[in-house]
Amino acid sequence: MKTRIYFQVKIWCKISAKRPSFLLPGFSVDSGMALLKQGELTIVSGAPRGGYSGQVAFMKTDPLAKRNLSVELVLSGPGLASSFGYDLAVLDLNNDG
Repeated sequence: MKTRIYFQVKIWCKISAKRPSFLLPGFSVDSGMALLKQGELTIVSGAPRGGYSGQVAFMKTDPLAKRNLSVELVLSGPGLASSFGYDLAVLDLNNDG
């Protein structure tokens, strides 16, 4: 079975920038099952310059249009220029599946 993942920048970049590439969306990407909902694949993408402190977005595939991703959660970094989202790791800390 071949898994196809599509990423569209315009879906989750909440802030406006003159150059969207400045935000570095998709700089780090990972995925995992049951991160937000049991039995569902979640794609996690980091944008180290998003929101001026870095952002990480948790996305799932849109059930109607499989090519689009819908944002479920966006986390922002702790402070200006913290580069939050520079690197990602998806793991199961409590071993619940």
